[in-house]
Amino acid sequence: MKLPETLSTPKAPAPAGPFAQARRAGNLLFISGQRGIDPATGMLTEPAIEARARRAMENLKAIAEAAGGSMRSFLSTVVYVTDMKAHRPAVNKLYEEYFGPHLPARTIVEVKALNQDDIVEIEAIDKGPIEAIRAVGGNPLQVFVYAVLPQVRVAWTGIAIYTWDVSFRAATVVGFFGAGGMGWYLLRHVQQLENQRVAAILISIIVLVIVSEAVSAWARNRMSKFR
Repeated sequence: MKLPETLSTPKAPAPAGPFAQARRAGNLLFISGQRGIDPATGMLTEPAIEARARRAMENLKAIAEAAGGSMRSFLSTVVYVTDMKAHRPAVNKLYEEYFGPHLPARTIVEVKALNQDDIVEIEAIDKGPIEAIRAVGGNPLQVFVYAVLPQVRVAWTGIAIYTWDVSFRAATVVGFFGAGGMGWYLLRHVQQLENQRVAAILISIIVLVIVSEAVSAWARNRMSKFR
């Protein structure tokens, strides 16, 4: 049985306590309550309900998209406000703006207080990416392009980088021991005592290895951000 997976993105506020931004169990994504915190600053936005609720929606959207889903496939939300009469109209307006015709189920509750004296917090449950695309009428090609491919591209790219690393190292270093590539040319000139050519080949190999390792490290670092 596969254990639930913890997900996070820098495009939403980091958790302010011992909890995750989101957890995926099977095809469901459970997103922790999001408030009016700007992830760029870690601070609350302006105190107006419109600004706080919009920021909370943007945080939900960022987490869902980072997990391969979208707000179109949200199943349900729970909205907490500190003043039902004053805040509910603004929440309703933003709800329609962000969800359009794909309105999820919703519970809205008035509470006495929220963390940091905030005025609104929203948590959500989202479908998995494949179900999300199917839910809005996507055909098999769209399901593959927008749901399957984003989930496997990191693995595919990782395998490609690993294959490149192994092949390049074999051609430059292992080739000296008879595997072909640049190493084979190096061995031949060493045996012929052609020192200038040996030095040129060694310098070329060192430069190419350094460049290759730098590019490979950059690619691995870039791909790690999409995990």
